[in-house]
Amino acid sequence: ILSEGIRALEEKKHKYSEDYALLSIMRNLSIRYNATLKIPIISQAAKSDAQAAIKADSENLRAYVAAGVQDYFTPALYGGGSAYEQYFLQALALPDQTQENPYQPSWGREDAYFYLIIHYYNQGLCNKAKDLLVEALAIYPQESRLLDLADQMKKHGRL
Repeated sequence: ILSEGIRALEEKKHKYSEDYALLSIMRNLSIRYNATLKIPIISQAAKSDAQAAIKADSENLRAYVAAGVQDYFTPALYGGGSAYEQYFLQALALPDQTQENPYQPSWGREDAYFYLIIHYYNQGLCNKAKDLLVEALAIYPQESRLLDLADQMKKHGRL
């Protein structure tokens, strides 16, 4: 299914920021289903798509989420892991949509929260992680990944 979606977006003649952001996210998801030798190629394509999404619309929250996800999962050895915090913080600073339209995408903010909370927690910045989790749960009280993080932090006495 991912391959079909990626192929459909690749074939689209006029891509917008939303197309590039979604394509980047889909490529990153597809990595786990591909041969090891293909991973660097797919990862580089996902990075290029995320950068194209930002270039096409620097106010698109999902473009920064896509760039953040790509950097988050790229090992430092291959140039990753250095910019995702900035990308996710930028995503949180932007509105869900640049134009209010019920037919336009509005996803992504919960992803930025999720990865930032994990990052801060892993860095030992537990109060920062806790504050961000409380903020995120106020907006997304039913988001399962955030609820799981809350449970884990409670188990470890961090919430």
